[in-house]
Amino acid sequence: MPISKILVPVAFSARCEGAAQYAEALACHFKAELTLLHVVSPIPTYWCPDAVVMSPEVTAEAIEQSKAELDKFVGEGFRGIRVTRLVEEGDPAQEIVDFAHKGNFD
Repeated sequence: MPISKILVPVAFSARCEGAAQYAEALACHFKAELTLLHVVSPIPTYWCPDAVVMSPEVTAEAIEQSKAELDKFVGEGFRGIRVTRLVEEGDPAQEIVDFAHKGNFD
């Protein structure tokens, strides 16, 4: 069964770099499209027993920082491969699973 779409969740760790390199090898072999996905959890500004207040500005800043990091992720790698880099917001586990299902990744 050929592989045409590969999803790589990215948390900017050494393990993620290793997984991305493995995914790069698979993408090269199968001439597949590679999608790097990082999910930013909403960042609480402050909380009290009755409420958690989220700051859209703080979360937006975290998203922009993550986009910049994702653009630099794995340095000079991924040459000759179709790569899409995306940053989403939400619960990382849920967002990754939902994204994988919606995108029909292999």
